[in-house]
Amino acid sequence: MEMCGDDYVQRRPFDSYLYNQVVPDNPLYDLKLAINTVGSLVKASALKREMAKLAS
Repeated sequence: MEMCGDDYVQRRPFDSYLYNQVVPDNPLYDLKLAINTVGSLVKASALKREMAKLAS
């Protein structure tokens, strides 16, 4: 859900739909998206471990 707030994530599908073609990628934005994705996965993993500690 965290990724849904990113402007780039929202704009790509919208522009592709609006122009009825795949919009060219921007490598820098793609790199930023990849880094944000990894960060979200790390946070989710940390939260899962903390929740497991609390449940014990």
